Amino acid sequence: MVQSHLTNVEALGCGTLAHDLDTGAVLSHIHTSVGLKERAATGYTSRLLAARVQVAACLCWSEAEGVGFEPTSRVTPASGFQAHRPAGPTPALTCGNAGTRGPRMTPVRSSSVA
Repeated sequence: MVQSHLTNVEALGCGTLAHDLDTGAVLSHIHTSVGLKERAATGYTSRLLAARVQVAACLCWSEAEGVGFEPTSRVTPASGFQAHRPAGPTPALTCGNAGTRGPRMTPVRSSSVA
C-alpha cells in the first residue's frame, strides 16, 4: 500500500462510524478528497488513515433510525463540540445553519473545554 503525507490542504470527506460492542470503541472508515494548496489544488483521493484538523468549516451528522434496527448506543461529538438537531425529519446529505437545512455542529465555549 502506498501512503502519502500531505500538508496545507483543503479536504472533503465522508464515512461511517460503528460502535464495537465487544470493546466499546468507536471505529471510523473515512474517505477523503484533498487538494494541495501550493500546487493549484492537485488532488488526492483515498482512505484517511490519520489527520490533524485545524479548522472544521462544516460537519454533517446523520443517524440511521427506523430502518429495521435499533442502535444500542449513540456516538457523541468530540470534546468541544455540541450537536444541534432540528425538530422533525432531518434531510440527508445537507448541512448548514439556516432554516431546516439539517444538522450542524458548532463550537461550545465552557470552562470544561480545553
